[in-house]
Amino acid sequence: MMFSNGKITSKELFAIVVITLGIKYTDFTSSILLRSGQTGAWILPIISIIAILPSFLALLSLLKQYKNKNLIEIIYHLTGKYLGFIIAITFFIIALASTSFNSRSYADSIITMFYPDSPMIPLYIVGMLTCYFIASRGLEGIGRIASILLPYFAFTAFLLIILLWEFFDIDHIFPLLGPGTISLAREGIAHSSILGDIIILAVLYPFVDSFKSYKKGSIFGLIISTLVISVFMLIYILVFDFMPATHIAHPIHHLHRQAQLGLLIPNVESLFFFFWVTASAIRFSIYLYVLASILANTLKLNEFEPLILPLTGLSIFIGLIPENSIESMLDYRGNYLLRYSWMMFLFIPLLLWIISYRKEKKTNANKDF
Repeated sequence: MMFSNGKITSKELFAIVVITLGIKYTDFTSSILLRSGQTGAWILPIISIIAILPSFLALLSLLKQYKNKNLIEIIYHLTGKYLGFIIAITFFIIALASTSFNSRSYADSIITMFYPDSPMIPLYIVGMLTCYFIASRGLEGIGRIASILLPYFAFTAFLLIILLWEFFDIDHIFPLLGPGTISLAREGIAHSSILGDIIILAVLYPFVDSFKSYKKGSIFGLIISTLVISVFMLIYILVFDFMPATHIAHPIHHLHRQAQLGLLIPNVESLFFFFWVTASAIRFSIYLYVLASILANTLKLNEFEPLILPLTGLSIFIGLIPENSIESMLDYRGNYLLRYSWMMFLFIPLLLWIISYRKEKKTNANKDF
């Protein structure tokens, strides 16, 4: 009989990364990328992963070097008490804002597309409390659920592509590079924070059974997530053309409604809706768990699970501040959060690696002396 050690495997981490990052093609991230990249929007995630890769590799090197320390502990260890607090609390604010605004947009999406006569606030609260319940099961429980359901999510995504095949118009992707190479490169780097969760998820490192598992799960998860986002950005362009797609508030649900499964089942939207809601609940449960971990490590608390419930409430409160999802996502997230947070994800891990390298070099020099 095998007993759990309370840690997750590479398979479970892979599922967590893919659900956290890959599902972003279903929210307003797609609209933001389409407005920036036009017909070349599908290239932006590829540029983003190239931009964030050096920072991610530097972070992996630090995690390997400092054994069981997570991201926040490494930050404190290398930068000190005061600067470490500033960096850690900035990561917390970014994660909190992302959780709040994204979760609100999902609630608005459900109301707009499926239950227009239902009150938004009660549905939003119930949805977030569901995410809290999943998060309260612990990372091992989240990882197990994610790894079990990921193949079903992948199947529905593949099924959707097959059903939409007849609606693809290859002429929609031209000009292939959209606004041009320089503009795509600039926008890809500026929006690299769409993959920034891979940096923040490093707070979960001590809960993975080995560095090898963490490296394997996170690298493959990052690559697959990027490909998923890129493919669906291409599908939005092929089906809608980039200009109409930028004016569609919830493009993924319009794809769902356009899909057909023969004459007997003309609309399989309910199937896609079920798996979309389930994946979204897992995604935000991961966010809540990570939020609690970041805050507890920032404040140097011994336990972080009790923080999950109050952080759920805080996320709901912040998510209700914008009057509508357009203001929430395209203004707060598009113009501020995505535009400026990328610097944290690209530069902080590299800065930490440089500090660590200089400290190690100085230590070795003193030993030789």
